[in-house]
Amino acid sequence: MREGCTLGEVEGLARGMTMKEALHYNPESRYVPLGGAKGGIDCDPRAPEAYGVLVRYLRAVRPYIESFWTTGEDLGLTQDTVDKAAAEAGLVSSVQAVHPLLEDESAARRRLADAFAVEVDGIGLDELVGGCGVAESVLAALDRAGVAYEGTRVSVQGLGTMGGATARFLSRAGLRIVAVADVKGTVANPDGLDVEALLGARDAYGAVDRSILRPGDLELPGDAWLSAEAEVLVPAAVSYAVDAANQERVSTTVRWIVEAANMPVLPDAEVLLAERGVSVLPDVVVNSGTNAWWWWTLFGDIGADADEAFAYTRRSMRALIDQMLARAEADGTTPRAAAHAIAADRLPVLAERFGWYR
Repeated sequence: MREGCTLGEVEGLARGMTMKEALHYNPESRYVPLGGAKGGIDCDPRAPEAYGVLVRYLRAVRPYIESFWTTGEDLGLTQDTVDKAAAEAGLVSSVQAVHPLLEDESAARRRLADAFAVEVDGIGLDELVGGCGVAESVLAALDRAGVAYEGTRVSVQGLGTMGGATARFLSRAGLRIVAVADVKGTVANPDGLDVEALLGARDAYGAVDRSILRPGDLELPGDAWLSAEAEVLVPAAVSYAVDAANQERVSTTVRWIVEAANMPVLPDAEVLLAERGVSVLPDVVVNSGTNAWWWWTLFGDIGADADEAFAYTRRSMRALIDQMLARAEADGTTPRAAAHAIAADRLPVLAERFGWYR
């Protein structure tokens, strides 16, 4: 849910979800890949009427959610809000279409509810697993390039669910978060920001209370995150954040742009960035951890436990990143092209085993 959301954007998100499901296919796991679909609402989630719009939307698409479309939180929404609105719209759950595929529906629903109740340092596990996957993608890329974690600088656009968790995991791994952007602007410090203090001062939409900033912290314009002197940029907010024009502002120090958001780097910008030696790690791999965690938990591949969830996420994401980067090197292509090729290889296998739905 965001003001300005378009049908074309939702179509792109649906294609991306199809690839995420294919990329996480493991014939030995219980998790059944569910294809790809997406919904979007053109409305400011902060607007007074937003919740009512969400309820009416879910009521209108109720036949799909009851039969073949599982959905959940994304940009602008939390799962608590989706669950509340779904109940008001007369739904059992926003993922009830998958229930017939479960060996023990009641146990699976209880396991997922228990997982959503888990908190780590006051933050819900469901808000952390996606950022854990993004952070592991960064660390895997650094490892392949032989770059040390200590001293590697990171700039993050968005300090909501995905961006905040990514900043936390990377900071704890030893990387230096030098800039973060929210709706108020960019906060930067070349010596490193106090990530925990920033996370503790966020509101429900990821906006940071500036009163907690330290003397060395700088308040800059909202797009200053893009030109920060860093090795890694993490767009973790809206789609279409990096285009052919503003990619020129990306610092010459940047080696990787890691897509925590959906579709943040436009194709023409990605071509120009590649010519400059900047590698874009695509959203279909990087931010797929949250979606996969839902199904790993619901189908019973993992339990309602934070350590198990983080370990499984790290192992799965690292394997995907390594496979994607190895394929890109072998084929002489970009990481995105390699990820799409891997997904294309797997889709016929999925179709043969599970069939198609159109």
